[in-house]
Amino acid sequence: MKLTPQPEGPIASLGRRASRPAVLGLLVVQHGGASAIVRTAPHIVQQEMKSRGALVAGDSNGGIFIKDRWFGSNDPVYAAARITEIISGANRPLSEVVNDLPDASLSKVHLVEATTLHTALNGILCDDSVFPGARISKIDGVRLDFADSWVYLEPLSEDGECYLHVEGDDEDCRHRLEHLLSSILKHKHPDLALPTLIATAIKS
Repeated sequence: MKLTPQPEGPIASLGRRASRPAVLGLLVVQHGGASAIVRTAPHIVQQEMKSRGALVAGDSNGGIFIKDRWFGSNDPVYAAARITEIISGANRPLSEVVNDLPDASLSKVHLVEATTLHTALNGILCDDSVFPGARISKIDGVRLDFADSWVYLEPLSEDGECYLHVEGDDEDCRHRLEHLLSSILKHKHPDLALPTLIATAIKS
């Protein structure tokens, strides 16, 4: 399942948000492409696609940008038609195609009136001494990547809301990171508590 590359560049994928699944980058590379995380704004995504010669970009909300045999990339109807064409050309049941996707377990929580909590979490995640060895990215918030999991805190909106995302290679990895983050928060800020994260996607 991959798009036909255009003459001017290789297949590439741009994860539109820092909440891009960790397995996505590896999957793209395994199919001969390159992967990158960029800022959220659609116009920035399209600029990056043009400059990098990328054919595909997407976000964690299900939005997909496809610039293949088409003039632009921000066209949901065309993206849906292309994906349907790609899947129909796989010559096997959709269930098999889905089963071949990498395993992952994702959860998130909506933090409301969370200025104080956001400040505390941001301080914890940006502190190198708390999670030594983690890879830190500060594109559209802060994200920490570990060998088997990652956590991403979105920027705080003007009305004091944001989302916290956690993903693991499986449910055990995700739960372990959730519990670790909760424990650290409780230790450093006894007056604060992390709400229960709700599983939004499990593939295993």
